[in-house]
Amino acid sequence: MHLPPIVHHIPTGRPSPAEVGNRAAAEGADIAEQIGLVANSLVQELREYHHPWIPIPAVRTACVELLAGGHATGSWEERTGDVYVAVERALLDGGLYDRAERESAATTTVRVGRVASQSAADQVRGPHGQPAYEVVHETWERTLCRALDYLSATGNTLPAMLEAFDAFDHYDAATGKALLQYLTAVPAEDIATITPSRVLADARAAGARPEHVLDAVAVSIAAVMEPVTGTDFFDLLPAIAADVRESAHGWLAENVGVDPGAEPIDYKQLGGDKVAGMLDHVARLAREYDMYAG
Repeated sequence: MHLPPIVHHIPTGRPSPAEVGNRAAAEGADIAEQIGLVANSLVQELREYHHPWIPIPAVRTACVELLAGGHATGSWEERTGDVYVAVERALLDGGLYDRAERESAATTTVRVGRVASQSAADQVRGPHGQPAYEVVHETWERTLCRALDYLSATGNTLPAMLEAFDAFDHYDAATGKALLQYLTAVPAEDIATITPSRVLADARAAGARPEHVLDAVAVSIAAVMEPVTGTDFFDLLPAIAADVRESAHGWLAENVGVDPGAEPIDYKQLGGDKVAGMLDHVARLAREYDMYAG
C-alpha cells in the first residue's frame, strides 16, 4: 500500500516520546530501559492519535524492534518520529493486526480496531485535505457509532468505556462475531469499489473460516475485473477462484508440506500460524488487483 506521508505534529499534553527518551538518558538509564520507556510512550501516542483499539502488545513489540534495529541511531526526535510513522503504516496496511492474529492476541476489540484502521487506510490514500491523524480518528469515530448502533439495535448493553483497550471484549463470542460481520459487510452495489485486499482484511477481522476468506477474495477480484475485461462476472469467477486456491494451497505445499491437491484441506489441523501465513501470501495476490477497484 502506498500511503501519503503521515504528518504527526500533535500536542498531547504529556511528554513526547522523544522527551521521554531524552529524560531517561539524562537520568542514566541503560539503552534497553530507554527503549522500553519510549516504546510505552509511542503506544500511548498511537492509542490517542491513531485509535485506542490497536493491538497493544504487537504495537509495543514493533516499536521496540524498530528502536533497537533499523532506527537505533540518531536523536530521539528523529527516531521516534520515524518509528511512529512506520508503526502507523503497519496498522493501516494491516500488518500489525495480522501479527496479533498469529500471536493469538486479536481480541474482538482489536478486530473492530482493524476495521477502523482498514477503512481509514482507504480514506488516507485518497484526496482528503486533512492531516492523516484527523482522517484516521474520524474513521474510528464512525466505526464506533456503527458498532454502538448495532449493539443497541440488537438489545445489547453498550460498552462502559468506549476508548478502553477491551471495550468489546465482554460480549460473548457469537455477539462479537455478529458485530464484526455487521461492520465488515459490503453492500452488493459497492463490491466493485472495494479493493480485494480490504475484502480479505475484513474477512479475517470478522473471523471468517479460511476457505470463506479465499472465496471472498475470489469474488472481489472477479467484481473489480469484470468492467476491466468486459467479461461477465460469473464467467470470470471459476478461473479466479481456482487461481486464488492454487496460490493459497501452493504456499501450503511449499512451506508446510501439504498436498495441494488434497480436498478439503483441514485448516484447523494446520494451526493458526500456518493459516495466517497462507492468508498473508494470498493478501499479496489480492493487492495486485487493488488498482482496478472503483
